[in-house]
Amino acid sequence: MKSVFLIIAAVVACLCSIAQPVLRENQFEGYIIDNEGVRSEVIIEVEDISQPWTFQQDIMYFDKSLATGLRVKREFKKHALPGDIIEYGIPGRKFLYVDYYIKGDEDNNFFATKLNQFKDEKNTDFFAEVLDDRMIQVLRFYIPAFEEDDEEAGISDSEEEITVDYDILLQREGFKAQSVNDISFKDFFSDCSFVLNKYKEEKYRVKPRKGLSKIAGGSSLSGSKLAAATERIIQDYYTRCAQN
Repeated sequence: MKSVFLIIAAVVACLCSIAQPVLRENQFEGYIIDNEGVRSEVIIEVEDISQPWTFQQDIMYFDKSLATGLRVKREFKKHALPGDIIEYGIPGRKFLYVDYYIKGDEDNNFFATKLNQFKDEKNTDFFAEVLDDRMIQVLRFYIPAFEEDDEEAGISDSEEEITVDYDILLQREGFKAQSVNDISFKDFFSDCSFVLNKYKEEKYRVKPRKGLSKIAGGSSLSGSKLAAATERIIQDYYTRCAQN
């Protein structure tokens, strides 16, 4: 009788091992939600997990049954195109589609920025990682790395710098995703006089550029410092002005 139980246990273990996807380091069990709201359980694949911006574009996905540890042929993979896919998730992380214009060095000139936007010279469709998913969505966004022949985009190709100096985006109903360094506090937090008053009294480290300083450019917080400064503002908002 004992041997029968051992055989059954071995068979069950074997079946479980067969059902469990075998993944490479750049592959994750996850889900996608398309722009019609349809959710699918899939395997998510990114190019390079050491480069955090690869979770924002050029993402592939494929059926879980193909996750055997062997190479999956490209024809069985699909692109998770931001906009066509509005959300995807992997264990412990969620990403949302954002329509976000990345500013480069030439964008320090306000008029050049508007001209480039009008010409639609840059990709604006990306995913951004969700840090806070309440009424105000707080998102982490890495400036994608470009090849050296794309230097005209005005984006630094220093991977180490990009990894450390990520941006924080905010979005809510009526406001598309925008860097916290560029938002209009008066508009975005119009429903919270407490936050507006603290901002006017310069009690927050986040100080969005405006007027001539916005045209000329200038230093702003980024990375973990910007995330911490933003978190303080968001905490004040929910403590004083919102219930969720």
